[in-house]
Amino acid sequence: MQAVVSRSFAGKSTVGQAEAAVLDRLHSLAQTHVMLLEKDWEGADIAEGRKEMSPFLGRVAMEGPTVMLSAKAAQNFALAVHELATNAAKYGTLSNATGRVHIHWSVSKPNGHQLFVFRWQEHGGPPVTQPKQKGFGSAVLEQVMADYFETPPAIDFVATGVRYELSGSLDGITGAIERS
Repeated sequence: MQAVVSRSFAGKSTVGQAEAAVLDRLHSLAQTHVMLLEKDWEGADIAEGRKEMSPFLGRVAMEGPTVMLSAKAAQNFALAVHELATNAAKYGTLSNATGRVHIHWSVSKPNGHQLFVFRWQEHGGPPVTQPKQKGFGSAVLEQVMADYFETPPAIDFVATGVRYELSGSLDGITGAIERS
């Protein structure tokens, strides 16, 4: 919680902006905690991320198989999706009336190991440029999510929309292998 609060002030020019960022992030975490409590902290299906995207119904497509995340991974995935959605709403594809987001995840079994791939793709919004400054969202998307996989997350700021991809062993997010 301290990290969420302290990092939420980075790059904000007013206390009001920082307060709004903190409250949004805490609300996202609270929603995930309620869901996990209802499931005795045994984890959650990645599709529960739909709750984060509910303000944008009709503009977001989510698809993928059932993947039961560990409780820790569920919290961090919810926060990552929240950060992607917030940035898309402020600066990206969800900041206009025509933009769309496609979220897709898959599980395959190359070489006998279960490979998980998560993709966020924006399109139809205003042209995107790479931010000049990194904040809390970047830390979540690049550092926190990197703890789960062997391959670093990829985030691309292409003119047609932000692309974000995670890939690695399914065990890293399901709790079969605990990572610190």
